[in-house]
Amino acid sequence: MSSPSRRPHPSFKPPSTTAAFLILLSITFVFRFATLPSGAFDLPSLNDFSLFSPFTSSHTNPPQVDVSRILKHLRIFDRIVAYHGGNRHASGTGYETSAKYVEHFLGQDSCDVLERQQFDAPYWKQLKPATVSVVVGKPKTRHDIWDEAIIQLEEGRDFDLIHGPSAQWVSVSVAPLEGLGCKLVRKLMMNLPGYEVWDKVIVVERPSLEFMKGRGRGGGDDAAFGCSLNDVIHAGFTYGAKGLIITNGEQDGAGLWPLKGWQDVEWKDSGPERLPKYPVLSTSYAVGQILRNDGLISLDSSTSINVIKTFNLLCTWEPPSTTASNVTETLVIGAHLDSVATGPGVVDNASGSATILEWLLTLKKAGWWTKGGQGSTGERVLPEERRIVWAWWGAEELGLVGSQYFASNSVGPLNVVAAINVDMIASPNGVPRIVNASSAPIDAVIAPSQKIQKRFETEFRLVKESWERADSGMFNSDDWSFLEVGVPTGGLLNGASKLKTQSQREVYGGMAHAQYDPCWHRGCDTFGNVNVSLLKLMSRVGFNTVQYLAKKIDLKTWLWNGLNN
Repeated sequence: MSSPSRRPHPSFKPPSTTAAFLILLSITFVFRFATLPSGAFDLPSLNDFSLFSPFTSSHTNPPQVDVSRILKHLRIFDRIVAYHGGNRHASGTGYETSAKYVEHFLGQDSCDVLERQQFDAPYWKQLKPATVSVVVGKPKTRHDIWDEAIIQLEEGRDFDLIHGPSAQWVSVSVAPLEGLGCKLVRKLMMNLPGYEVWDKVIVVERPSLEFMKGRGRGGGDDAAFGCSLNDVIHAGFTYGAKGLIITNGEQDGAGLWPLKGWQDVEWKDSGPERLPKYPVLSTSYAVGQILRNDGLISLDSSTSINVIKTFNLLCTWEPPSTTASNVTETLVIGAHLDSVATGPGVVDNASGSATILEWLLTLKKAGWWTKGGQGSTGERVLPEERRIVWAWWGAEELGLVGSQYFASNSVGPLNVVAAINVDMIASPNGVPRIVNASSAPIDAVIAPSQKIQKRFETEFRLVKESWERADSGMFNSDDWSFLEVGVPTGGLLNGASKLKTQSQREVYGGMAHAQYDPCWHRGCDTFGNVNVSLLKLMSRVGFNTVQYLAKKIDLKTWLWNGLNN
């Protein structure tokens, strides 16, 4: 006999899918940290990392990465954050201590050259939550009595303030432009007037991947005119606009949240004059449609901006020869070390930083390298011409600034022939993903990047696991810095703010209609946010791919000689 059914109280409202997932993460967080060893929350000492024991076994052939050691690195990164303001932002002491931690493990005997590559970066900070309202309606009579509605927008869901100085707008008119607004840039180049944006807020549409690839190639039509968001921002300021709003496009869907963060990849150490001089906001697709139908917008924001000095951390393995002229090929293996100012960044991207650190230490232990480039077994493991640069990028969250600086200043002198990027490989609701080489911004680099992509895919097949391809992200991670200068690149990721589909859930598990990482760029991105099983898979696949590429003789020729070789 079945039990009688019970109806919920009329006031009961079940939590949303995302809310339920966050509750589950909170329970996981409490459980994991309740089971950590005593002293796990002590202030970390750079002279005593007691969580670590030395390697206890001789090297294996081929070597295998130990995910338990990666997890121990992540615990230390999380512990560092707890004593440095809750983040590892490029301008703060949390970033400095994280770099010292990596340097501690590398020491003097893990690199031929261990250096900090210094550069300047823009640091924009929001001092208080912004308020935005939109007035919609139309005149009720010829005396301009408005039948109007005032919509108060929710920050983080309807809009995000992404850059620019403090401002107060009151019922300001908008100037919708076609696409990204490249026609305004063309007007400025031709010294034509731009009265349509004077004293108004410009509204443009977030560019599609096809547009960004067109920008890389150039072309005659507006979709490939060669302008960037920076170009439009500065053209608008020159013409007297009050600000700029970038809305999600129709291709993004009405449900996608606003663009988060500022990817000012064209700043490139050029100084404050390249930074926006008026507020720049992003909105959802729905809000964008309202604004384009003659809406008025009000804003109250408080921000600050400074130029900071920060650095990339680089560990270089040189070939046996001491003459640089004999070095013909450099492979770069990198992950960004910084976090956003609003969170610890354990998944984004201590997961990548810890992983490449452990890859390096494992290969060194396996006898692949000693100072001077000779393997410890007495046989050369790496090709004679191979240089490897292990890189922990700074200021990725400020706009890929560190990797852009390296790409602009070191790719040529070091003869970089390929790059691997590791960013977010432990997302709690994530999916195993490989950067899709077809999304590269320059056509010429697609085919050689596909060689790296195919190698990742082969490694997934060898461990009998499924995977997906993901577009390189249009400035969302450091792989883009290398693709834009024509370096073949591959990468691993698990996803951030987008929602997992039902079909993905059926293949990979997890929760459908919830974000890949609900704690992305939030304070809950702690050790408790780590997906251990996904981290194990991604670190293993990435490590095997790195070994294959690192040992490949004449890597450049192999990459550029077609997919069938």
